[in-house]
Amino acid sequence: MLLAGTFTGLDPASRAALSDWVAGAGGIDTVVDLSHRPWNIAGADTIIGVFEHGKPSASWLIVLHRSRWTLARCDDHSVSETYPALGEILGLIDDTLRA
Repeated sequence: MLLAGTFTGLDPASRAALSDWVAGAGGIDTVVDLSHRPWNIAGADTIIGVFEHGKPSASWLIVLHRSRWTLARCDDHSVSETYPALGEILGLIDDTLRA
């Protein structure tokens, strides 16, 4: 469950998808709304850090940019194509965790 007052940039469907995913995702410690930090990315509405258990820094950054979602892997600096729904990005993380 996401804390009240966090992830305010998410619409109700995306907030519910993220909350449900965090509750059921194995290997994920927490997600953090990093949107309030100065990223110098024009049009980035939401930035979410995804932290794996036992790792001190985020493994992924999820970015909502101009109504499209993108996933950046912090370990190899790769960036996914864009997707229309947050759930698709969360699925990419699930695929990585299962590999």
